Amino acid sequence: MKLSFGLLALAAAQDGDAAQTQGADSQGTDAPQESYAPQQTYGAETYGAEPGYMPAPTEVCMDACPVEAPCQHPSGGCVPKACSAVPVATYGAPVQYGGVAQQGGYRMLQQGYGQQQQSYGEAQTYAAPVAMAAPEQHCGCPVGTVDTSGNALTKVWPLWVGFALLFLPALWFMCVMFDDLTDDGEINGSNTWRQDMGMHRIVAGFICMFASLAYLTMATGHGYIVRCCDGRSFYYARYIDWTLTTPLMIWELASLARATHNDTLFLIFIDILMIISGLIGALVCSGEKWVFFGFSILCFIPILTSLCRWDRTAQSLSTGDLDGQLANLGVFKASRLRRYRTAMNITVITWFFYPIVWIFAEGTGAMSAYAEAICYTALDVVAKSVFGFVLVQNLGPDDFDIELEE
Repeated sequence: MKLSFGLLALAAAQDGDAAQTQGADSQGTDAPQESYAPQQTYGAETYGAEPGYMPAPTEVCMDACPVEAPCQHPSGGCVPKACSAVPVATYGAPVQYGGVAQQGGYRMLQQGYGQQQQSYGEAQTYAAPVAMAAPEQHCGCPVGTVDTSGNALTKVWPLWVGFALLFLPALWFMCVMFDDLTDDGEINGSNTWRQDMGMHRIVAGFICMFASLAYLTMATGHGYIVRCCDGRSFYYARYIDWTLTTPLMIWELASLARATHNDTLFLIFIDILMIISGLIGALVCSGEKWVFFGFSILCFIPILTSLCRWDRTAQSLSTGDLDGQLANLGVFKASRLRRYRTAMNITVITWFFYPIVWIFAEGTGAMSAYAEAICYTALDVVAKSVFGFVLVQNLGPDDFDIELEE
């Protein structure tokens, strides 16, 4: 009887285990499978949009950086300069404390039995105080940025000085010219040499007056643009001044040298081309600027050669070494020759330095805008104000009368 109950209990237990196993299998088949590493996707599959491409900009237009943040990033942003302290290494003398010697970070312990054992970090000792210098401060632009503090003209005193040294001579030329053209309040039409003298002085006054107006424009914060390629301030008012004044200077020299009408017109034409090509080259940011600079120099060379040739011709006329074609021009007065030679030397020397300043300023940017303003101001004052004084001071009949040979 007991054996029968035992067999029935064993059979019931086996049926329960089979049912649990079958239920677990069916639950594992119907339940969704759990994923522990979902796949991450980007682009069109995630956002439902087709992939697109944005072309990178070929040129970034740079703006002028402010004075407080002169460091310019290649992308166009401006950041201030950063200052860092350079640590200064100091070394103290070894100090003896109760048989413990400290030197170079190692301590030697003297033991009673005469042996020395080296120990590290067992006890803390202190050296004598040593005077330490303050760490040196180094300020500069962060890595990857360019210092553009020299691209903007922060000091305008050179422009105001140029305005004063050009405007005051212009007033003097105008006042003296008015005395030459008038006689007792009436226009003097009898003395031809006084009319010619007044014409030279009024032209000299116009030259200085135009230049002073350009400097007044620049000194008051106008007449310039910021170049897109490097953020440098470019004063185009200078080129407007040169386009108006340099042809008048050539006319003055040609009149003193008694140059022909065709030679005078030719030099005035290529002089205007020289100024315009230099203006275009200063505005071009790529290497093509040197092509326009070379074109300007090619126009500058005939001007120099013509001025020197006129000097040789005037010297021949002054010494009476005349050939058949020049005999009818008469003999130069010595005062007229000296006046022309001085004015010609001033023009040649000053005009020779203008391209040099252009190379370092507008060309390569190696010269700061402040140094550029000083150099151009000094050249303009000498080339215009001093040039005008040489031409019009103490003019007399000998400078205009022509003695024809019999």
